[in-house]
Amino acid sequence: MKKLVYLTVMIVVLGLIVSGCNPVVPPAEQDELGSQTKAPGTVTVILLDSNNNGLAGGDVYYYDSGWKLLGTTAVGTGMVSGAVPKTTDIEIRYAGGKYKWVLVDPAGNPTLTINTVPVTVKLETCSGVPLAGEAYWNAGSALGGYLLIGTTPATKELLPGTYSFKVRYDNRQNVVDATIGTTPAEVLFKTTKVTGTGTIYYYVPSPISGWVAFTSPKEMLPGSYDFRFGSLKSPTETIIISGCSMDLTPPIDETPPVVTITVPVDGTSYTLNQAVLADWTATDDLSGIASAVGTVPSGLPIDTGTVGAKTFTVTATDNAGNTATKTVTYTVIYGFNGLLSPYEETKAFKIGSSIPLKWQYTDAAGNVVDSSAAIPRVRITQVNNVPPPATEDPIEIEDPGKSGLRYDSSTDMWIFNWQTKGSTAGTYWIWVTSAQTGQMDGPYPILLK
Repeated sequence: MKKLVYLTVMIVVLGLIVSGCNPVVPPAEQDELGSQTKAPGTVTVILLDSNNNGLAGGDVYYYDSGWKLLGTTAVGTGMVSGAVPKTTDIEIRYAGGKYKWVLVDPAGNPTLTINTVPVTVKLETCSGVPLAGEAYWNAGSALGGYLLIGTTPATKELLPGTYSFKVRYDNRQNVVDATIGTTPAEVLFKTTKVTGTGTIYYYVPSPISGWVAFTSPKEMLPGSYDFRFGSLKSPTETIIISGCSMDLTPPIDETPPVVTITVPVDGTSYTLNQAVLADWTATDDLSGIASAVGTVPSGLPIDTGTVGAKTFTVTATDNAGNTATKTVTYTVIYGFNGLLSPYEETKAFKIGSSIPLKWQYTDAAGNVVDSSAAIPRVRITQVNNVPPPATEDPIEIEDPGKSGLRYDSSTDMWIFNWQTKGSTAGTYWIWVTSAQTGQMDGPYPILLK
């Protein structure tokens, strides 16, 4: 008799152990095990939250050569009941989670109760200061993937099991997997305190999809970020943010800035009082430009108010202390409207005449200006291979004086009397140069006959 009692207790204990372990039985074996009890019955499943309030929307299935829907938990009670043909597994699916009871015997019309667990998703600094981010959990593709829980700290009632959680903060996101048991749980995300000096940009993905200025210090989710130091044109540096704190150390900049002067053009001449706007840039792709100074700021007029050689200089310094200077030279010259009457290109002059060559210097607008300091020179060259211009009878100008150059301050006119006595017939080219500006105007052809 004692042996029989002992054997009966052992069978009961073993049955409890098997039931408590909830073994996962391969589907191929379940029908065979289920054949131990063929009697049908009614199974009731109750889904409650952590405060024992009924939850609706839990789908309950039983296994019979495949999973078959028993029903969905009702509003208010969180209860669903249905007929089950034999001993089998019962599974409830809710909010992307699953919970299974193994080898449930329906003959006794059992009631199966399961409580969800409150899971709180938090976002904090490494020192424990709460931050407001968006919390999500993965409800599975059938329910739409990641669904919003709320602003951290945010709580969601879930069945025990393993879930993926996501936090979005400052247009970045982190994902972690967490296994939820039967007691209230927390899923904690922590940021990294990132510091840095100088001009720094970091790339922010959708919806911004662009470079954003970094402000130190900044709490950032751990992960891989793209940075640019100094300017938006700097090379991209990929840095892994991790730990409680991190300092962004920009690369050492030993390269001076790049100075480009587009206007004034080096070696170019501009006319007196011509409106010319400076155009220059200073760039540095590493540490960025700290200062850049030109003879005048880019976009403002350069000096064309007086004639002569001039320089234009730009000096730039980057944030690492490297300096670059560039200088270009240009010349401001007089405007020249050609030789004046009695000169005419289509007329010939008689050999022996004294030909007055007259001219005035002007500014860019054509206004005659004081050119008493121009220091002009007249250059005359016979060019035999140039066909003479069509002409009528040659012009004869009698002047008993000698060749000479003078300036008439009343008209701001220069006059050079060219004594052609002794010259040979042919075409001559006339140039007028200025020692003050270096300009050479001409050639102007004259025919001697």
